[in-house]
Amino acid sequence: MDLIQRGYTDVIDDPKITAGGSTACVALVHENGRINIANLGDSGFMHLRQQHIRSRFQPQLHDFNTPYQLSLVPPELRARSEMFGGRMLIDSPSDARQYTCWVRSGDVLIFATDGLWDNFEYWEVQKLVYMEMTRRRAWVTDDEKGIGVGDALRELTEPVDSETKAGGSSLQEMLASTIVRLAKLYSAHPLKDSPFARMLRRHNPLEGYRGGKLDDICVMVVIPVETTTPAVDD
Repeated sequence: MDLIQRGYTDVIDDPKITAGGSTACVALVHENGRINIANLGDSGFMHLRQQHIRSRFQPQLHDFNTPYQLSLVPPELRARSEMFGGRMLIDSPSDARQYTCWVRSGDVLIFATDGLWDNFEYWEVQKLVYMEMTRRRAWVTDDEKGIGVGDALRELTEPVDSETKAGGSSLQEMLASTIVRLAKLYSAHPLKDSPFARMLRRHNPLEGYRGGKLDDICVMVVIPVETTTPAVDD
């Protein structure tokens, strides 16, 4: 939450920024596997371990399609709204909901804007990640132990040269790109019964809307990998 407050303060104090608004999702990773997450609005995260959703965010909404967000409202716009009896929705970093995740090597964390969550079911994200992780042998199935982390995980998640793309894309980059590509397709699909469409019908039953929602789609995938510290001779 302190990081969100610091970033918000920097924006407010920047004379070049006169207006705007944004949701926020910030994570702080600790070496012992603990991840602290502060989330404001309808951007959010999902934590997967093999076939299971370990945890996920709950969107914060004032009303349908009106998420909590950090805003910078020009004084003249605020005065005009108050003149006509309106009220500006201005949220604070302290309104962010806080989460704690404990991760293991081979877990998958997905951080994304609402352009993903409005068009993708949680179980669809889970299924896609499972298929790609098993296809690449990052997760493997054992008849006795069930699903576990594959030996290829470290190599698959090694950083790739961003300019030359030597060796292709890393596993986490491939997952993020695949999720974004499908979310974009879903957002423009006229028959997709998306989470957004169902929320709209609940809000306005007479609407009968089906389809996705065209919106910004940004996805970041994090895959923790256990490292071993080499012994140091005395």
